[in-house]
Amino acid sequence: MSKLLELATALCMMSAVAPAHAGGADPWTVKKFEPILTSIGERQIVAFYEPEGVDCLLFASVKKNIVAPPESVVRLRVALGPHQRIQIEGTDRKSLILECGENAAILTVIEGSNATS
Repeated sequence: MSKLLELATALCMMSAVAPAHAGGADPWTVKKFEPILTSIGERQIVAFYEPEGVDCLLFASVKKNIVAPPESVVRLRVALGPHQRIQIEGTDRKSLILECGENAAILTVIEGSNATS
């Protein structure tokens, strides 16, 4: 699965800072393997999930910026149960919340300065 994450990271770096969603504080949903390309301040985030039973197995890469060296990438892998969430915070009071849906059918994405847990 790390090859898939590396591919997703490479796609993000090639797409510069163009997010897969317009952003803002409005939540949106993604389905399995659908990429999440967004940023929190200077941090670029590439993520996706795959169902594992009723859980969402989340894969994410966080990189400071496009020109940062590859060794500066932080990779996360976490299993979220239905309605569990993870929050990634930036230093600029921006955050990204990812919440697993019922039976891992969707992942809800909430971003913005008012994203709170």
